[in-house]
Amino acid sequence: LRSGRRTTGGGERGPLRFEYVGCARGSFAAYHSKPCELCPPGKYQPESNQERCFDCPANEYNDERGAAACKPCPLNSSHATNVTADAIEACACEPGFFSSRINESAFVGLPGHECRRCPMPGGICEGGEQLPLALPGYWYSGDAGFRFQRGIDPRTLEQAAERAVALIAELTG
Repeated sequence: LRSGRRTTGGGERGPLRFEYVGCARGSFAAYHSKPCELCPPGKYQPESNQERCFDCPANEYNDERGAAACKPCPLNSSHATNVTADAIEACACEPGFFSSRINESAFVGLPGHECRRCPMPGGICEGGEQLPLALPGYWYSGDAGFRFQRGIDPRTLEQAAERAVALIAELTG
């Protein structure tokens, strides 16, 4: 038995019986003869007396053992169906969005945070850890808001001017 209470039969000396007490929500037992186990992180069981736990849905995660429900991923994020969503970091931005938190050393978005809508016009966001990219004909303006401007990137214009000056200097010797 998974768990039980010993009760007596018809009187003090009657036969012994066991009353079945099943597993609680957030736990399971593969067989009635097995002890109850807590659902592992990334899974949940909303009902009692069950034989298995379920994977968290695509827009939810669970970072605790014994959960009866999963927690929602941050706004505009979800996790891949082949990923065990056992931590908030399993939640990544959906296409058209980018993470509101950035890993400055790797210049990627951090999963597990609210995702912002891709800047328009001029930006494209593939989701996941990818930061916004400029569409052809646009350039990143360099501010924290990830805005893009249309036309010639001033850095490219400055580099072209420096090359022209260097060529003129080389030709005139």
